[in-house]
Amino acid sequence: MLTDREFANLAHLARLSPDDPALQGLQKDLVNILDFVARIQKAPVLKTPALTGLPETFREDKPEASLPADVLSAMAPAWESGHFVVPQVIDAE
Repeated sequence: MLTDREFANLAHLARLSPDDPALQGLQKDLVNILDFVARIQKAPVLKTPALTGLPETFREDKPEASLPADVLSAMAPAWESGHFVVPQVIDAE
């Protein structure tokens, strides 16, 4: 269960106002998510047999050629000085 105080603390950490009407129902959604995670954590997986016969999916981590900048800039919604331009998502204080 997520108390009102815990929800307010989480909202503060996320820089949200717990009183914002757009967040109505968010506390209930968070409670449902946390309850689901708790149920998953109780799943009896210790006696589950190991998966065998699967192909090896790991590869050596080595540098590879990337796409040319002109190809990337043509695909980018916004491009400036050789970089993707993305909208600001965190307000500077």
